[in-house]
Amino acid sequence: MSVELTRDQLIQALKSKDIKVKALNYSRERIVFKGVAFNSKEIKGGELFIALKGTKHHGHQFAEEALARGASLVLVEDESFLNKNSPDSARYLYTPDTLKAFWALAQWWLKEVSVPVLAITGSVGKTTVKELCAALLLQKNVGCYSKASYNNYVGVPYTVLNLKKDHKWLVVELGMNKPEEIKNLSKLVSPTVGVITTVAPAHTETFNTVEDIAKEKLSITSGMKKGSPLVLNGDNSYIKNYIKNFKDTLEDYPLYFFGKEEGAHCRFLSFNTLGFEGIKGELEITLQGSKTVVPIESRLVGAHTYYNIACAVLSSLLIEPALSAEDIKTAVKNFVSPYMRMNVVKIAEDKIVVNDCYNANPASMEAALNVVKESVKEGKKVGAILGDMKELGKNSASYHQQISLMAKRSGLSFLIAVGDYAKDLVSAFKDKEEKSSKAEKHALAPCFIAESPVAAANIALKLEWDVLLIKGSRAVELENAFERILQEKQE
Repeated sequence: MSVELTRDQLIQALKSKDIKVKALNYSRERIVFKGVAFNSKEIKGGELFIALKGTKHHGHQFAEEALARGASLVLVEDESFLNKNSPDSARYLYTPDTLKAFWALAQWWLKEVSVPVLAITGSVGKTTVKELCAALLLQKNVGCYSKASYNNYVGVPYTVLNLKKDHKWLVVELGMNKPEEIKNLSKLVSPTVGVITTVAPAHTETFNTVEDIAKEKLSITSGMKKGSPLVLNGDNSYIKNYIKNFKDTLEDYPLYFFGKEEGAHCRFLSFNTLGFEGIKGELEITLQGSKTVVPIESRLVGAHTYYNIACAVLSSLLIEPALSAEDIKTAVKNFVSPYMRMNVVKIAEDKIVVNDCYNANPASMEAALNVVKESVKEGKKVGAILGDMKELGKNSASYHQQISLMAKRSGLSFLIAVGDYAKDLVSAFKDKEEKSSKAEKHALAPCFIAESPVAAANIALKLEWDVLLIKGSRAVELENAFERILQEKQE
């Protein structure tokens, strides 16, 4: 099971990390908790509920509810909970900063369990690579990996505390939207192997340049011991430039590369895209002086996904060298893309919806448009519902206009835009004079601005299409458009 301690053991664990803890001493009851929770609705019974301060609410508001739902202990940063003169008073623990205590407990537990840690960050592909690494490592041993996209200051320690004593590895995803987050998260988990999937424009609202994003991503080494491997995208220009300009900052870490280029430790010798059926090719792995060629078949869609596969295979081998070619083939072939990440859903004999609405930035938008462009080449009618790409800062309008141009050049039959930058997303579809770099004129396709995801779906349902791409940042909630279309087609 995950972390399991008595009340007294918890107090001692936190104090060993210099965390101040206060509890009532009159109770002689032996209180034990199993697992942690920060959402009272997810309590199943017996957990430690950690009352964290959120953007809208404080966990204190749900402390009593947590106990009523069966929590064994509640960690609070309001000392008045200890003085309520109730039978439950002994179940409260006070600490000045519950998030700090949460982190300290995670660090303590990780040291207790002592497993190799694979930490993954990057502008695109983090979650898919994390899930694929877990699928690969599960071929040999049980382990723990981040739930969904639990990659922030709350999700990462929560993942660590879900480690069990019989687990053999931990895979965590590290996200960021402001400076020093990767550095701090790396120090929390002390990666055995650090991974950067790629660097691209994302979160430019809080970073001045993409070079600054590269620097932040590469701060994953902050928690790594000297000699720990660092896995990098060998084809990414921002990573290449960082290595060239700041080579001395990486000299303590062996660098392992994946990509297309010669010299990569893991690269595709060949690959073929099979439309919405996936990809197929050969993967060449060069480690410890020997080369292995592994035939690959995957249900992942799009040419860009071979980077995810190469990254995951290389990273997993550095954690578990005993993975065989057959293990790799099996895990990759059976792997299914995480929910809302290029999910191909057949809703009728002749209609496909590509649900890619978990998140979006310019790089992932371009990749998605390249996938559906192949259907255009096959003579199919392709439409798109596109939403805002969030956290791009002062250049947001420009980035959305660039995507509009890409969408137009991909040959879409129509575009429906949703969000604050909807006008920018349809801008190229209103420019009659726009020409491609090859001076080819692109016919104007219909474009629409919808007030909501459901409104966008209603427009799409009235139009003709064989393939419909739905993509935007999570905040736009375009999954509601997908659900509306699914509902209509099932009736």
